[in-house]
Amino acid sequence: MTDDIYRQQLMDHYRFPRHQGALAQATHQAHAANPLCGDVIDVYLKVKDDHIQDIGWVSQSCAITTATASIVSEMVQGKTVSEVKNLTLEQILDKLGTNLTLSRQQCAQVVLSAIHQALNQ
Repeated sequence: MTDDIYRQQLMDHYRFPRHQGALAQATHQAHAANPLCGDVIDVYLKVKDDHIQDIGWVSQSCAITTATASIVSEMVQGKTVSEVKNLTLEQILDKLGTNLTLSRQQCAQVVLSAIHQALNQ
């Protein structure tokens, strides 16, 4: 039953992604790609006073990457830069709440990689 709830959450974020779109006033941005499946994502962050004030993203990606970008964008909004830099794939997978194969975990990893790259500019 619980796995069904998480699948529903993933599909909701895939169908109705949150924070999708570029930010005109981004202070940080990065591009990342998953060569295994061809997913690409651009992440835009607005950082002020060491906090993520806003996040946006644009991708050409599979359902897992799209849903992960949406879910993670909600997770990082309002967090400090150091909190987001310490965000791990395991925490994201826990938030997704469903088991992903190793190859599908890379679809989630590409989102985290883009965010970390943006913050490490």
